[in-house]
Amino acid sequence: MARVALTKITPTALTSNATNITDAAETTMATGAGNGVTFAYDKKDLIILNNPTGGNAIYSFIIYDAAGVSAAGGSITDTTITVATTKKHILSELPIIFQQADNLVYVDCDVAGEIAVINY
Repeated sequence: MARVALTKITPTALTSNATNITDAAETTMATGAGNGVTFAYDKKDLIILNNPTGGNAIYSFIIYDAAGVSAAGGSITDTTITVATTKKHILSELPIIFQQADNLVYVDCDVAGEIAVINY
């Protein structure tokens, strides 16, 4: 399997008593390195990581040109975020180092975690 492109969600207003973000809008990720998702990142995006599985979900945000850094004698590792079972994690900003040469962000997950990107 290969990475899949995400479609961003157009937001709708949440009421003051809203308890969650629409689960139906989230994309279930295939597991393993290189099988995650891609999306074009905008500073106005919210990235929602949701873990519906029975254990922790480890999301990996792939850093650009890690191989080039290694070739130059340096070392760099991708950034991981662990989300506990039945929990959500929301990111509101990503550093530029996650934008790949194709201007997309790559995210992998070690379980069938869910992800959504909302442009607000």
